[in-house]
Amino acid sequence: MADHRRPLVQQLNDASVLSGTLVRVTGEDSDGKVAILGPNRLEPGWRGPALHSHAFEETFVVTSGTATFFTDEGQHEVEAGGLVHIPGGCPHSFANRSEEPVEIWTIAVPSGIEHFFAERDQQEKRGGADLDDEANARLMRGRGATIHGDRPDAPAP
Repeated sequence: MADHRRPLVQQLNDASVLSGTLVRVTGEDSDGKVAILGPNRLEPGWRGPALHSHAFEETFVVTSGTATFFTDEGQHEVEAGGLVHIPGGCPHSFANRSEEPVEIWTIAVPSGIEHFFAERDQQEKRGGADLDDEANARLMRGRGATIHGDRPDAPAP
């Protein structure tokens, strides 16, 4: 467990990369309070995860490009500088439907999301490829998520 009376100072090159995701602050760093991921690049056409919900809260901050978020309230185009806060239990997904890359940060409270990426990373290394949709959904369910629908289609607008 990290000493929480001291700041965590981390250069970009020091960040852990798990299943292609930059993991910056973990539960170990924050005594379980928060996990911070990013900046993570979503390539044009990136479809994102299945529509899902989980107990923890997530805040997404778009730092470049335009990401599309899906919630029970509809589809939301979020430009650089915008954010989306998802309370625990709310179905959501996101994708890059634009023709440009998107950079996004994710803040999860409490921490734990980093364990999903660590487990996915291990499975991908064992299998030698990215997980397919069903394997990823199975892993999400195994980590406590409820799947509400498929991955969004992400054609360019």
